[in-house]
Amino acid sequence: MQSDIKEAYTVFINQIKNRLAPTHDSKTSSINELSGDWGGLSTFDRIMYLTVNTIVNDVFPESLIEENRNTEIKEFKLSLPEFKKLWDAHFSETLASPSRVMSDMFWMSLPWEEIQQKLGKINVVDLGCGRGGYAQKLTDWSEGRVQSYLGVDSQVHPRWSQSTSDNIEFRQVDLNGQELSLPSETNLIVSQSFFEHVRNDLQLFQTLRDFTIRSGHPCMQIHLVPAAAALKLYLMHGYRQYGPGPLKKALDIYGPPFTIKLFKLGNAPSNALHFEYITEPAYFGKEHSHQSRENNPEEYSKKLEKSLREDMEATYEDSQHCFWAIVIENEGTVF
Repeated sequence: MQSDIKEAYTVFINQIKNRLAPTHDSKTSSINELSGDWGGLSTFDRIMYLTVNTIVNDVFPESLIEENRNTEIKEFKLSLPEFKKLWDAHFSETLASPSRVMSDMFWMSLPWEEIQQKLGKINVVDLGCGRGGYAQKLTDWSEGRVQSYLGVDSQVHPRWSQSTSDNIEFRQVDLNGQELSLPSETNLIVSQSFFEHVRNDLQLFQTLRDFTIRSGHPCMQIHLVPAAAALKLYLMHGYRQYGPGPLKKALDIYGPPFTIKLFKLGNAPSNALHFEYITEPAYFGKEHSHQSRENNPEEYSKKLEKSLREDMEATYEDSQHCFWAIVIENEGTVF
């Protein structure tokens, strides 16, 4: 009996490896066909979602990504003075999740002057923009270097009408259906926590690659996506996390002359805080995930600052970071 189970498991793992192999023709990096965003999933479907994604995330080592000669993995680190400056100015009263604060710190810390020197006037397309909050944020964080912003999403958000201006525009686009046509002047394509929700993510990455090649001018892409460790924090969320297998399939689309930098965001201290204040209340407790933070805002804020500071000081281990920041450039490098 045990030998039969072991043999079946081996067959299953080999099937997953074959599906994730670079030679496998697919529009999606996912083995799993379920989305954690779908309402009404049965208990069996939930178990399958978590099981398949756990296996997919663990089946390949992180060293697989480093086989790409044009890819470099870095750690997102801020010095203590840099961290303190950003924290005091923007986050001292926030109730946001650790990964959201870490992501925003990454956006704030981008070398915006160097990006402008490479791209010229910065024309942004924000994929999966939601309510469009990053329109003003990117303008502020870049110190006014963003000339135009186009936010696209599959659903119209009520706040779009409040944010639209001469240089800020929003469009409803079926991104899962790949109905994406980018303005010719686009030179910075960004997304925050978006690609995990796209069924045919590889097809969309290919669309962006083709646009960049056709554009004839320098372009950059910056995408923040959940890493393997995010599964234990968010559980039912999107189609996938970008463990080494799915991430490599996406990055293989961008061979030379593209250059890729991967930044690890987050670590064990902030993961533990997320689980305590967000995951556990939402899935295993009686409180909504926001209530545990709203009921103890000062306590949460102190713990959040402490955990993020410890993240910055810690040594990264495989699969401890909860997010990747993917930076793709087509002509020269800023990073």
